[in-house]
Amino acid sequence: MTTDITPPQPSLDTAPCKTGQQKMRGFTLIELGIVLTIVAILALFAVPRVQSYLISGRVQPTAAEITDAVSQIRNLGASNGGAGQPYVGMTIENLATALRDRANVLIPTVNGANSTVQHRLGTAGANVEFAVASNPTAGDSFTLTFRTVNGAACADLAAALQVQARTVTIAPGTNAAVLVRAAGGAYNSQLAQTTCVAGDTTNALAFTFQ
Repeated sequence: MTTDITPPQPSLDTAPCKTGQQKMRGFTLIELGIVLTIVAILALFAVPRVQSYLISGRVQPTAAEITDAVSQIRNLGASNGGAGQPYVGMTIENLATALRDRANVLIPTVNGANSTVQHRLGTAGANVEFAVASNPTAGDSFTLTFRTVNGAACADLAAALQVQARTVTIAPGTNAAVLVRAAGGAYNSQLAQTTCVAGDTTNALAFTFQ
């Protein structure tokens, strides 16, 4: 007579044992705190560098748009009819209008006497100022002033616009303004580089066009 022996079936209530390698656990609060601290330290050093890189990347497009606008204003001045005073009566509205529908980096707003042109060469940005010369000959030239220019863009902007400008002046914060290109003189790139200071709210650049 043959006897069948059936092996016992494992109980459904018995869970398989996990080896040490299979055991998983979550982060403790201490470990999570360490990770967040490391990320914060890395961000502290990385964010300013990324920010400076983005700002410096806007210099050439900004210079190109200003150069185009200056050409339009010069053409407008040539047809103004004022002998030796082609820019008499011009305001920031003329610059904003010249940039309207053309600008990608600069931000022009045409609104009469309240017109503005904003640059983005600093973290917060600032308005470009427009002024017609009053001395020595009223209306014979105009000046564009960029304030709060980041140090990453300062010298590059001066170099990019000095080709068109009659004079270039850099005012590093509360220090005295430095003429890096005099009327009829050569542009001093080394002086421009050493005059510009690091930071986002310190450099003011003035370009006079004729």
